[in-house]
Amino acid sequence: MRMDGLARLHASMQAIGLTRAKFRVRHNHLTFAGLFLADVTPYELALACLGHDFVLIFDVTRDYEVSAYLGEQYGALAAALGTGAGSGNPLRSSDFLREIDDALPRTVGPGDRPTTADVVHVYRDMEEADKMHLCGWRDNTVRKERVSATNLAKTRRLLGQDAYDLCRRRNLSTCWTDDPGRAIAYTLPAL
Repeated sequence: MRMDGLARLHASMQAIGLTRAKFRVRHNHLTFAGLFLADVTPYELALACLGHDFVLIFDVTRDYEVSAYLGEQYGALAAALGTGAGSGNPLRSSDFLREIDDALPRTVGPGDRPTTADVVHVYRDMEEADKMHLCGWRDNTVRKERVSATNLAKTRRLLGQDAYDLCRRRNLSTCWTDDPGRAIAYTLPAL
């Protein structure tokens, strides 16, 4: 299904130079911490249900098409909403996504740029989630090692597709710390 509200949100992001945005969205009695990542391929829409232990992650095409399939998270969402088998009001994932799309903010501002802490809050399955401050780059070729898939996934989620592609191509690992005082500014290493 096409998400026109997401297209409007992305246009607002582009107007102020954001490639990522954070927002809150309500559906019935549930509140979701949301992220839209337009600097990864495909785009990603992530919705972490506050007060419940599940996150919905959707791949989004450049035309803002999203599959309404919820996979393993269907049961968790249905339970949180009080719908599903035996409720007399089964959850229809396409209706849920349509209502989320209608509830998305129409505009964003500079304060809606997510921090790495915001990203870690939503993507809870991240490697060493407590270490969210970039503190360096490691050349694995020198060490005769390979960059790990988990490090690449963390790099993509926290820094975006460009950093992921560079690390995969050049066999680099990003280094992370839990000490904000050791953090470095994010710039891609020189080629």
